Amino acid sequence: MTEPAVPRRDHIYMVLWGLVLLSLVLPENLPALAVWGRHTLFVPLAVIALALGLLRMEGCSLHVWSSRLGGVYLVAGLAFVWIVVAAWMHRGAVPPVAWGLVAADAVRVAFVGAGLESLRRLEDPVPRIMALFVPLVVLFVAIPALLQLAAFGATARRVVSLHVAFTRVFTGIGDPNFTSIVLVAALGGALGLGLTLRHPGLRWLASLGAAVLVAALARTVSLGGLAGFLALLLILVVGIRGLGFEPRVRRHILTVLVLLVVLAGVLSGGFFWTRIRSEWARMVTTPMDFGDYRGALLVGGVRMLLAHPWAGVGPGRVAAEMHRFIPRDVRLVHTRLTCHDFLVGLGDESGFGPMLAVAGLLAMLGVGYLRRILPLLRRSGERHDPWGMVMAAILGATVLQALALPAQRDPFLWFVVILAAADLVTPTSGSRSPVR
Repeated sequence: MTEPAVPRRDHIYMVLWGLVLLSLVLPENLPALAVWGRHTLFVPLAVIALALGLLRMEGCSLHVWSSRLGGVYLVAGLAFVWIVVAAWMHRGAVPPVAWGLVAADAVRVAFVGAGLESLRRLEDPVPRIMALFVPLVVLFVAIPALLQLAAFGATARRVVSLHVAFTRVFTGIGDPNFTSIVLVAALGGALGLGLTLRHPGLRWLASLGAAVLVAALARTVSLGGLAGFLALLLILVVGIRGLGFEPRVRRHILTVLVLLVVLAGVLSGGFFWTRIRSEWARMVTTPMDFGDYRGALLVGGVRMLLAHPWAGVGPGRVAAEMHRFIPRDVRLVHTRLTCHDFLVGLGDESGFGPMLAVAGLLAMLGVGYLRRILPLLRRSGERHDPWGMVMAAILGATVLQALALPAQRDPFLWFVVILAAADLVTPTSGSRSPVR
Protein backbone atom coordinates (compact mmCIF):
# COMPACT_ATOMS: atom_id res chain seq x y z
CA MET A 1 0.00 0.00 0.00
CA THR A 2 1.50 3.27 -1.09
CA GLU A 3 1.54 6.30 1.15
CA PRO A 4 -0.61 9.29 0.16
CA ALA A 5 1.20 12.13 -1.48
CA VAL A 6 2.54 14.62 1.02
CA PRO A 7 2.51 18.27 -0.10
CA ARG A 8 5.96 19.81 0.23
CA ARG A 9 6.67 23.21 1.73
CA ASP A 10 10.41 23.41 1.19
CA HIS A 11 10.62 27.08 2.07
CA ILE A 12 9.05 26.44 5.49
CA TYR A 13 11.38 23.57 6.26
CA MET A 14 14.50 25.34 5.12
CA VAL A 15 13.83 28.41 7.29
CA LEU A 16 12.86 26.39 10.35
CA TRP A 17 15.71 23.89 9.98
CA GLY A 18 18.00 26.90 9.77
CA LEU A 19 16.75 27.84 13.24
CA VAL A 20 17.27 24.25 14.40
CA LEU A 21 20.88 24.25 13.28
CA LEU A 22 21.52 27.71 14.68
CA SER A 23 20.22 26.58 18.07
CA LEU A 24 22.57 23.60 17.96
CA VAL A 25 25.78 25.41 17.05
CA LEU A 26 25.33 28.39 19.37
CA PRO A 27 27.41 27.97 22.53
CA GLU A 28 25.42 26.78 25.49
CA ASN A 29 26.74 29.53 27.77
CA LEU A 30 24.90 32.32 25.98
CA PRO A 31 22.45 33.83 28.53
CA ALA A 32 19.57 33.82 26.04
CA LEU A 33 19.78 30.04 25.76
CA ALA A 34 20.35 29.23 29.43
CA VAL A 35 16.64 28.62 29.95
CA TRP A 36 16.74 25.70 27.52
CA GLY A 37 19.37 23.78 29.46
CA ARG A 38 22.53 22.10 28.34
CA HIS A 39 22.99 21.50 24.59
CA THR A 40 19.75 23.47 23.89
CA LEU A 41 17.95 20.29 22.81
CA PHE A 42 14.55 21.81 23.55
CA VAL A 43 15.05 24.54 20.94
CA PRO A 44 15.25 22.26 17.88
CA LEU A 45 12.36 20.19 19.25
CA ALA A 46 10.22 23.32 19.53
CA VAL A 47 11.20 24.48 16.04
CA ILE A 48 10.40 21.12 14.42
CA ALA A 49 7.07 20.99 16.25
CA LEU A 50 6.37 24.47 14.85
CA ALA A 51 7.18 23.22 11.34
CA LEU A 52 4.70 20.36 11.64
CA GLY A 53 2.12 22.72 13.15
CA LEU A 54 2.45 25.17 10.27
CA LEU A 55 1.92 22.41 7.73
CA ARG A 56 -1.19 21.27 9.59
CA MET A 57 -2.53 24.84 9.63
CA GLU A 58 -2.04 24.97 5.86
CA GLY A 59 -4.36 21.99 5.56
CA CYS A 60 -1.61 19.45 4.87
CA SER A 61 -2.15 15.97 6.26
CA LEU A 62 0.85 15.10 8.41
CA HIS A 63 0.85 11.31 7.89
CA VAL A 64 3.01 10.95 10.98
CA TRP A 65 3.15 7.17 10.77
CA SER A 66 5.39 6.49 7.79
CA SER A 67 5.68 2.92 6.57
CA ARG A 68 9.31 3.57 5.71
CA LEU A 69 10.07 4.75 9.23
CA GLY A 70 7.60 2.66 11.22
CA GLY A 71 10.32 0.33 12.49
CA VAL A 72 12.46 3.24 13.64
CA TYR A 73 9.59 4.80 15.57
CA LEU A 74 8.68 1.48 17.16
CA VAL A 75 12.24 0.76 18.28
CA ALA A 76 12.71 4.31 19.60
CA GLY A 77 9.43 4.16 21.53
CA LEU A 78 10.19 0.79 23.10
CA ALA A 79 13.69 1.96 24.05
CA PHE A 80 12.28 5.04 25.77
CA VAL A 81 9.67 3.00 27.67
CA TRP A 82 12.50 0.73 28.80
CA ILE A 83 14.46 3.78 30.04
CA VAL A 84 11.47 5.06 32.04
CA VAL A 85 10.78 1.66 33.61
CA ALA A 86 14.47 1.21 34.49
CA ALA A 87 14.61 4.68 36.05
CA TRP A 88 11.43 3.95 38.08
CA MET A 89 12.99 0.76 39.40
CA HIS A 90 15.94 2.79 40.72
CA ARG A 91 13.86 5.67 42.06
CA GLY A 92 14.88 5.00 45.70
CA ALA A 93 18.60 4.69 44.95
CA VAL A 94 21.24 6.88 46.61
CA PRO A 95 22.32 9.10 44.93
CA PRO A 96 18.89 9.49 43.33
CA VAL A 97 18.15 8.92 39.69
CA ALA A 98 18.41 12.12 37.61
CA TRP A 99 14.88 12.45 36.25
CA GLY A 100 16.05 15.44 34.26
CA LEU A 101 18.09 13.04 32.12
CA VAL A 102 14.99 10.92 31.56
CA ALA A 103 13.15 14.05 30.40
CA ALA A 104 16.09 14.86 28.11
CA ASP A 105 15.83 11.35 26.66
CA ALA A 106 12.13 11.97 25.98
CA VAL A 107 13.00 15.17 24.15
CA ARG A 108 15.65 13.32 22.19
CA VAL A 109 13.23 10.61 21.06
CA ALA A 110 10.71 13.27 20.00
CA PHE A 111 13.49 15.22 18.27
CA VAL A 112 14.48 12.16 16.24
CA GLY A 113 10.89 11.39 15.28
CA ALA A 114 9.93 14.95 14.38
CA GLY A 115 13.22 15.50 12.59
CA LEU A 116 12.71 12.43 10.43
CA GLU A 117 9.17 13.44 9.56
CA SER A 118 10.12 16.98 8.60
CA LEU A 119 13.24 16.01 6.63
CA ARG A 120 11.35 13.24 4.86
CA ARG A 121 9.27 15.95 3.19
CA LEU A 122 12.30 17.91 2.05
CA GLU A 123 13.70 17.06 -1.37
CA ASP A 124 17.39 16.13 -1.25
CA PRO A 125 17.68 16.75 2.52
CA VAL A 126 21.42 16.20 2.86
CA PRO A 127 22.73 18.84 0.41
CA ARG A 128 20.10 21.36 1.44
CA ILE A 129 20.69 20.97 5.16
CA MET A 130 24.47 20.90 4.73
CA ALA A 131 24.24 24.16 2.81
CA LEU A 132 22.90 25.63 6.07
CA PHE A 133 24.88 23.57 8.56
CA VAL A 134 28.39 24.09 7.20
CA PRO A 135 28.37 27.94 7.16
CA LEU A 136 26.88 28.00 10.67
CA VAL A 137 29.57 25.70 12.07
CA VAL A 138 32.29 27.70 10.33
CA LEU A 139 30.96 31.01 11.67
CA PHE A 140 29.90 29.99 15.18
CA VAL A 141 32.31 27.17 16.03
CA ALA A 142 35.43 27.05 13.86
CA ILE A 143 36.27 30.74 13.49
CA PRO A 144 35.54 31.65 17.15
CA ALA A 145 37.59 28.64 18.25
CA LEU A 146 40.52 29.76 16.13
CA LEU A 147 40.31 33.36 17.29
CA GLN A 148 39.50 32.35 20.89
CA LEU A 149 36.75 34.94 21.08
CA ALA A 150 35.34 35.07 24.60
CA ALA A 151 32.13 36.60 23.27
CA PHE A 152 31.34 33.31 21.58
CA GLY A 153 32.36 31.18 24.54
CA ALA A 154 35.73 30.09 23.14
CA THR A 155 38.58 29.73 25.58
CA ALA A 156 41.97 28.06 25.52
CA ARG A 157 43.74 25.93 28.09
CA ARG A 158 47.37 25.06 28.52
CA VAL A 159 48.10 21.33 28.54
CA VAL A 160 51.43 19.74 29.39
CA SER A 161 52.24 16.41 27.78
CA LEU A 162 55.70 14.83 27.77
CA HIS A 163 57.06 18.11 29.14
CA VAL A 164 55.72 19.98 26.09
CA ALA A 165 53.13 22.72 26.70
CA PHE A 166 50.51 23.38 24.06
CA THR A 167 47.12 25.06 23.79
CA ARG A 168 43.83 23.26 23.21
CA VAL A 169 40.78 25.19 22.14
CA PHE A 170 37.67 24.78 24.30
CA THR A 171 34.37 26.17 23.01
CA GLY A 172 30.91 26.60 24.46
CA ILE A 173 29.79 23.35 22.79
CA GLY A 174 31.87 21.30 25.22
CA ASP A 175 35.36 19.95 25.57
CA PRO A 176 37.57 19.57 22.48
CA ASN A 177 36.51 15.96 21.91
CA PHE A 178 32.84 16.88 21.56
CA THR A 179 33.70 19.95 19.49
CA SER A 180 35.61 17.68 17.11
CA ILE A 181 32.40 15.72 16.39
CA VAL A 182 30.79 18.90 15.08
CA LEU A 183 33.84 19.91 13.08
CA VAL A 184 34.29 16.50 11.39
CA ALA A 185 30.59 16.31 10.44
CA ALA A 186 30.71 19.83 8.98
CA LEU A 187 33.97 19.00 7.15
CA GLY A 188 32.24 16.13 5.37
CA GLY A 189 29.42 18.47 4.41
CA ALA A 190 31.88 21.07 3.13
CA LEU A 191 33.60 18.47 0.95
CA GLY A 192 30.23 17.39 -0.43
CA LEU A 193 29.30 20.97 -1.25
CA GLY A 194 32.70 21.53 -2.85
CA LEU A 195 32.06 18.57 -5.14
CA THR A 196 28.43 19.23 -6.08
CA LEU A 197 27.72 22.96 -6.06
CA ARG A 198 27.34 24.20 -9.61
CA HIS A 199 28.76 27.69 -9.24
CA PRO A 200 32.60 27.65 -9.25
CA GLY A 201 32.77 30.49 -6.74
CA LEU A 202 30.56 28.60 -4.30
CA ARG A 203 32.67 25.49 -4.72
CA TRP A 204 35.79 27.46 -3.83
CA LEU A 205 33.98 28.99 -0.87
CA ALA A 206 33.05 25.50 0.36
CA SER A 207 36.68 24.43 -0.01
CA LEU A 208 37.76 27.45 2.01
CA GLY A 209 35.24 26.46 4.69
CA ALA A 210 36.74 22.96 4.73
CA ALA A 211 40.19 24.45 5.32
CA VAL A 212 38.88 26.57 8.24
CA LEU A 213 37.21 23.51 9.76
CA VAL A 214 40.42 21.48 9.50
CA ALA A 215 42.35 24.33 11.12
CA ALA A 216 39.93 24.40 14.06
CA LEU A 217 40.03 20.61 14.33
CA ALA A 218 43.82 20.70 14.49
CA ARG A 219 43.71 23.17 17.37
CA THR A 220 41.41 20.92 19.43
CA VAL A 221 44.26 18.35 19.51
CA SER A 222 41.55 15.71 20.01
CA LEU A 223 42.65 12.15 19.33
CA GLY A 224 39.01 11.22 18.71
CA GLY A 225 38.78 14.11 16.26
CA LEU A 226 41.93 12.89 14.52
CA ALA A 227 40.49 9.37 14.25
CA GLY A 228 37.20 10.73 12.89
CA PHE A 229 39.03 12.98 10.42
CA LEU A 230 41.14 10.13 9.07
CA ALA A 231 38.14 7.78 8.94
CA LEU A 232 36.17 10.37 6.98
CA LEU A 233 38.95 10.75 4.42
CA LEU A 234 39.60 6.99 4.23
CA ILE A 235 35.94 6.19 3.49
CA LEU A 236 35.89 8.88 0.78
CA VAL A 237 39.07 7.50 -0.79
CA VAL A 238 37.75 3.92 -0.75
CA GLY A 239 34.47 5.10 -2.27
CA ILE A 240 36.02 7.51 -4.72
CA ARG A 241 34.16 5.90 -7.62
CA GLY A 242 30.90 6.84 -5.97
CA LEU A 243 32.02 10.47 -5.86
CA GLY A 244 32.63 10.69 -9.61
CA PHE A 245 34.00 8.44 -12.35
CA GLU A 246 35.84 10.95 -14.46
CA PRO A 247 39.63 10.78 -13.98
CA ARG A 248 39.73 14.56 -13.60
CA VAL A 249 37.24 14.36 -10.72
CA ARG A 250 39.22 11.60 -9.03
CA ARG A 251 42.48 13.54 -9.25
CA HIS A 252 40.77 16.64 -7.89
CA ILE A 253 39.29 14.73 -4.96
CA LEU A 254 42.57 13.03 -4.06
CA THR A 255 44.46 16.32 -4.29
CA VAL A 256 41.98 18.04 -1.95
CA LEU A 257 42.12 15.21 0.59
CA VAL A 258 45.93 15.13 0.59
CA LEU A 259 46.06 18.91 1.05
CA LEU A 260 43.67 18.65 4.01
CA VAL A 261 45.90 16.05 5.68
CA VAL A 262 48.96 18.24 5.12
CA LEU A 263 47.08 21.28 6.44
CA ALA A 264 46.02 19.41 9.59
CA GLY A 265 49.60 18.24 10.17
CA VAL A 266 51.09 21.69 9.72
CA LEU A 267 48.53 23.57 11.81
CA SER A 268 48.61 21.08 14.68
CA GLY A 269 52.27 21.97 15.17
CA GLY A 270 53.14 18.37 15.95
CA PHE A 271 50.83 18.36 18.98
CA PHE A 272 48.89 15.36 17.69
CA TRP A 273 52.12 13.39 17.54
CA THR A 274 53.04 14.63 21.01
CA ARG A 275 49.67 13.47 22.38
CA ILE A 276 49.97 10.07 20.72
CA ARG A 277 53.44 9.59 22.22
CA SER A 278 52.16 10.74 25.60
CA GLU A 279 49.20 8.35 25.56
CA TRP A 280 51.40 5.47 24.45
CA ALA A 281 53.97 6.22 27.16
CA ARG A 282 51.22 6.35 29.79
CA MET A 283 49.80 3.03 28.64
CA VAL A 284 53.20 1.37 28.70
CA THR A 285 54.19 2.70 32.11
CA THR A 286 50.79 2.18 33.80
CA PRO A 287 51.15 -0.84 36.16
CA MET A 288 47.95 -2.61 35.12
CA ASP A 289 46.62 -4.83 32.40
CA PHE A 290 44.10 -2.37 31.00
CA GLY A 291 46.30 0.49 29.82
CA ASP A 292 45.40 4.05 30.82
CA TYR A 293 42.25 5.39 32.48
CA ARG A 294 40.14 5.04 29.32
CA GLY A 295 40.72 1.31 29.27
CA ALA A 296 39.99 1.07 32.98
CA LEU A 297 36.72 3.01 32.59
CA LEU A 298 35.68 0.91 29.60
CA VAL A 299 36.35 -2.28 31.57
CA GLY A 300 34.39 -0.82 34.49
CA GLY A 301 31.52 0.08 32.18
CA VAL A 302 31.35 -3.41 30.69
CA ARG A 303 31.43 -4.97 34.17
CA MET A 304 28.65 -2.63 35.31
CA LEU A 305 26.53 -3.59 32.30
CA LEU A 306 27.01 -7.31 32.96
CA ALA A 307 26.15 -6.81 36.63
CA HIS A 308 22.96 -4.85 35.81
CA PRO A 309 21.90 -6.13 32.38
CA TRP A 310 18.16 -5.44 32.53
CA ALA A 311 17.71 -2.07 34.22
CA GLY A 312 21.23 -0.64 34.47
CA VAL A 313 22.06 1.49 37.49
CA GLY A 314 19.78 4.40 36.58
CA PRO A 315 20.33 7.64 34.64
CA GLY A 316 22.97 9.84 36.22
CA ARG A 317 24.24 7.16 38.62
CA VAL A 318 27.13 5.72 36.61
CA ALA A 319 29.75 7.94 38.27
CA ALA A 320 28.56 6.95 41.74
CA GLU A 321 28.74 3.24 40.90
CA MET A 322 31.87 3.17 38.74
CA HIS A 323 34.32 2.77 41.64
CA ARG A 324 32.81 -0.68 42.35
CA PHE A 325 33.66 -1.97 38.88
CA ILE A 326 36.97 -0.44 37.78
CA PRO A 327 40.09 -2.59 38.32
CA ARG A 328 41.33 -2.36 41.89
CA ASP A 329 44.87 -1.34 40.94
CA VAL A 330 43.58 1.81 39.22
CA ARG A 331 43.51 5.15 40.99
CA LEU A 332 41.59 7.71 38.98
CA VAL A 333 42.19 11.26 40.18
CA HIS A 334 40.45 14.28 38.60
CA THR A 335 38.89 11.98 36.02
CA ARG A 336 35.22 11.93 35.13
CA LEU A 337 33.97 8.49 36.15
CA THR A 338 31.98 7.66 33.05
CA CYS A 339 32.36 5.02 30.38
CA HIS A 340 34.13 6.32 27.28
CA ASP A 341 31.74 4.53 24.92
CA PHE A 342 28.26 5.83 24.24
CA LEU A 343 26.68 2.41 23.60
CA VAL A 344 28.08 0.88 26.80
CA GLY A 345 27.10 4.09 28.60
CA LEU A 346 23.50 3.63 27.46
CA GLY A 347 23.56 0.08 28.77
CA ASP A 348 25.09 1.16 32.09
CA GLU A 349 22.26 3.60 32.72
CA SER A 350 19.26 1.64 31.45
CA GLY A 351 20.29 -1.90 30.51
CA PHE A 352 20.66 -3.88 27.32
CA GLY A 353 17.35 -2.77 25.77
CA PRO A 354 18.16 0.84 24.80
CA MET A 355 21.74 -0.10 23.98
CA LEU A 356 20.67 -2.83 21.54
CA ALA A 357 17.97 -0.57 20.07
CA VAL A 358 20.47 2.16 19.21
CA ALA A 359 23.02 -0.39 17.98
CA GLY A 360 20.33 -1.90 15.76
CA LEU A 361 19.41 1.52 14.38
CA LEU A 362 23.05 2.24 13.53
CA ALA A 363 23.36 -1.20 11.93
CA MET A 364 20.27 -0.50 9.81
CA LEU A 365 21.78 2.77 8.62
CA GLY A 366 25.12 1.10 7.87
CA VAL A 367 23.49 -1.68 5.86
CA GLY A 368 21.35 0.86 4.04
CA TYR A 369 24.38 2.82 2.89
CA LEU A 370 26.27 -0.32 1.93
CA ARG A 371 23.37 -1.39 -0.28
CA ARG A 372 23.27 2.08 -1.79
CA ILE A 373 26.93 2.59 -2.59
CA LEU A 374 28.33 -0.92 -3.22
CA PRO A 375 26.64 -1.22 -6.65
CA LEU A 376 28.24 2.09 -7.64
CA LEU A 377 31.71 0.83 -6.70
CA ARG A 378 31.32 -2.47 -8.55
CA ARG A 379 30.10 -1.04 -11.85
CA SER A 380 31.82 1.15 -14.37
CA GLY A 381 30.08 3.95 -16.15
CA GLU A 382 28.77 7.37 -15.41
CA ARG A 383 26.64 6.59 -12.36
CA HIS A 384 27.76 8.20 -9.14
CA ASP A 385 26.25 9.28 -5.85
CA PRO A 386 28.48 11.89 -4.18
CA TRP A 387 26.10 12.70 -1.33
CA GLY A 388 25.53 9.04 -0.57
CA MET A 389 29.29 8.57 -0.18
CA VAL A 390 29.71 11.78 1.82
CA MET A 391 26.86 10.93 4.21
CA ALA A 392 28.17 7.39 4.68
CA ALA A 393 31.59 8.85 5.54
CA ILE A 394 30.09 11.38 7.97
CA LEU A 395 28.03 8.70 9.69
CA GLY A 396 31.01 6.35 10.00
CA ALA A 397 33.32 9.07 11.35
CA THR A 398 30.73 10.35 13.85
CA VAL A 399 29.92 6.90 15.21
CA LEU A 400 33.62 6.10 15.52
CA GLN A 401 34.18 9.23 17.62
CA ALA A 402 31.08 8.53 19.72
CA LEU A 403 32.37 5.03 20.50
CA ALA A 404 35.27 6.69 22.34
CA LEU A 405 33.16 9.29 24.21
CA PRO A 406 30.22 9.41 26.63
CA ALA A 407 28.25 10.91 23.74
CA GLN A 408 24.85 9.27 24.21
CA ARG A 409 23.26 12.68 24.79
CA ASP A 410 25.34 14.69 22.34
CA PRO A 411 22.90 16.50 19.99
CA PHE A 412 25.22 16.31 16.99
CA LEU A 413 25.42 12.52 17.14
CA TRP A 414 21.62 12.38 16.88
CA PHE A 415 21.55 15.11 14.26
CA VAL A 416 23.79 12.96 12.02
CA VAL A 417 21.60 9.90 12.70
CA ILE A 418 18.45 11.88 11.77
CA LEU A 419 20.02 13.21 8.58
CA ALA A 420 21.31 9.79 7.53
CA ALA A 421 17.95 8.10 8.12
CA ALA A 422 16.06 10.85 6.28
CA ASP A 423 18.52 10.63 3.41
CA LEU A 424 18.01 6.88 3.04
CA VAL A 425 14.20 7.03 3.03
CA THR A 426 13.81 10.13 0.83
CA PRO A 427 12.70 8.91 -2.62
CA THR A 428 14.36 11.79 -4.48
CA SER A 429 17.67 11.47 -2.63
CA GLY A 430 20.53 11.04 -5.05
CA SER A 431 18.29 11.26 -8.11
CA ARG A 432 18.05 15.03 -8.42
CA SER A 433 20.54 17.71 -9.16
CA PRO A 434 22.70 18.85 -6.25
CA VAL A 435 22.32 22.21 -4.57
CA ARG A 436 22.34 24.99 -7.14
